[in-house]
Amino acid sequence: MNRKRIIKHTIALIVIILLTVVVEILIFNSNAVFDESYSHKYSASGRNGYQFEKTETDEYIIYSLDTQGEYIDKFRMTYQAEESFPYTISLLQYGSISDGANGTEENNIIKISDKAIETFEQTVTHVNQKADKVFVRISKEDIDEDLKPSISSFDLSNSLQINPYRTVFIFVILFIGYVILFMRRTVVEHLEYMFFIIAMSMGTMIIILSPVRFKSWDEEIHFNRAYSITFSDNVEYTQSAYNMYSMNIPEADTLEERELIAKYLQDKNYEIVTVKEKQSDFVDYSRRAYLPQAFGLKLGRTVGLPFLQTIWLGKFFNLLVYSLIFSLSVKYAKFGKRALLCVGLLPTSLFLAASYSYDAFVTAFLMLGLVLILSELVDKEPGLNWKRITVGVLAMILGSYSKAVYIPLLLLLCFLPKEKFKNSRQRKFFVLTVILIFLIVMSSFVLPALGNVVGNIDTGGDSRGGNTSVTRQIMYILGAPVAYAKLLLETMANSIGEYFLGYKSRTLFGFMGGNQENIYLLSVILTIFVTITGENKIRLDRKMKIITGIILTGVAALIWTALYLDFTPVGADMINGVQPRYYIPLMFPVMLLFSSDRIKCEINELRYNRIVLLTNLAILSGCIYSLILLPFCS
Repeated sequence: MNRKRIIKHTIALIVIILLTVVVEILIFNSNAVFDESYSHKYSASGRNGYQFEKTETDEYIIYSLDTQGEYIDKFRMTYQAEESFPYTISLLQYGSISDGANGTEENNIIKISDKAIETFEQTVTHVNQKADKVFVRISKEDIDEDLKPSISSFDLSNSLQINPYRTVFIFVILFIGYVILFMRRTVVEHLEYMFFIIAMSMGTMIIILSPVRFKSWDEEIHFNRAYSITFSDNVEYTQSAYNMYSMNIPEADTLEERELIAKYLQDKNYEIVTVKEKQSDFVDYSRRAYLPQAFGLKLGRTVGLPFLQTIWLGKFFNLLVYSLIFSLSVKYAKFGKRALLCVGLLPTSLFLAASYSYDAFVTAFLMLGLVLILSELVDKEPGLNWKRITVGVLAMILGSYSKAVYIPLLLLLCFLPKEKFKNSRQRKFFVLTVILIFLIVMSSFVLPALGNVVGNIDTGGDSRGGNTSVTRQIMYILGAPVAYAKLLLETMANSIGEYFLGYKSRTLFGFMGGNQENIYLLSVILTIFVTITGENKIRLDRKMKIITGIILTGVAALIWTALYLDFTPVGADMINGVQPRYYIPLMFPVMLLFSSDRIKCEINELRYNRIVLLTNLAILSGCIYSLILLPFCS
């Protein structure tokens, strides 16, 4: 890089930093800057400061105060309690609703519910409203008569507060936007670099901004498996680690409460409270997807990082492996690069990569394997590229370790053109080898189940209970194959639209919810746009599209069948447990099936890539801000 470019990028970096500070102060702290900046403390006892008026009814303990139309940013309550208790803040706004027909004005009441944790002795609620009067209600039904909380004071504030999480988030968005708009060579020639930059930056934001309490699907279970791998002998749980695993972590929705929880976890991270015997040092094949997360946890514990940062580090290495492998997929894809990028940057995909989960590991390696296999399929050069095939097969096997239902994708290799082989004997040997590998991987979950059926051993099913049993479910299917086939096909047909294009596979952040409005619609529009305009030069021919579609249908059938065996009551006329995120690894090949040369895109490559990258950035930013930063980091 020459001196001129260095100066240019340095100036740009300074401008981005200044703009970040301006946005944080003038937009997100505008009420404190342009209105009145204050912090008032009100005594609940009336001994000093302003006093709340306290009243009691048969149902509530109520504190009230006239605030005379002040803008309230934060509400803080200090107390002593022997048990947690919920409370409601009611904000009365005089004459804020007008009835134009009658010329009258009505009052408006805004209610905000929160919970006070006995451990912390203070709670902070983000109000972000003006109020003429404030009421704090504690329901007597929610507290023990003998364990009433002792409330000492209330604080109402509208002071200038630089939010470090939000500030970093703004900087990251502006920086990535600058790279997309002003680093042309990277955008055109190295789309994989852009994927890595966006995935790592926005994924790290998800890690840092997400609540301390796990919010992804079964995340506590995945965390425990990764945590267990970090011990060679017995698994030792500190109080903090045990609380994370048992989901005994308080909810926090403000900066102040996050700091209290982080300090609490650090204080509880020195005493070993329970030890579990480890049966073997061998990491089971199905759990090797946890190795990156386990490495991060082990590294954090070894170097003495604070507990919360150690939790982050485990997630970070999961994200790092996902981003690296997916970047390689984008790099080596002979076609469909932008479709692949869009799948990898789906908010739900990135959320899983930034959580304790094996889904990201599975998806990343499956995509790398699929890209290399498809590249071999469309390659017109004579002879087999053994390096590409070997890496593709290994990647597919790695991606199927935890979910063998995806291994049928490997069978695409059986349909390589005859011209790629020296003779028919080589082709037959190659096809038989592929089928053998497929059968070996499939047998990892098929043979144990069939063995139990033959031996009449009732095993498997949902560990949480219910009338579930893999053995009895298989026997039911074998006894009524037509009825099950009808159930399977109807269920798949009825769910295909929702599972491929619905918000739950795109903009859903676990138990934090998902966007179902503009951001979700933008994601769908981008997917359709990239699918029909993305690649016109190299495509799968009609025959390969049909074959790929049949294999994808088979994979989907295996997904539904696996969940029918494990999580559905025996003989039920429905299938439980299948979630739209299981379809994410299938989205890229499905997009290829609908690619066509009928629609010509006249946009040049630079502009096209910028549209795709900026739209993905906007979708990710919108989801992270609305689903994580705003509700949990204000």
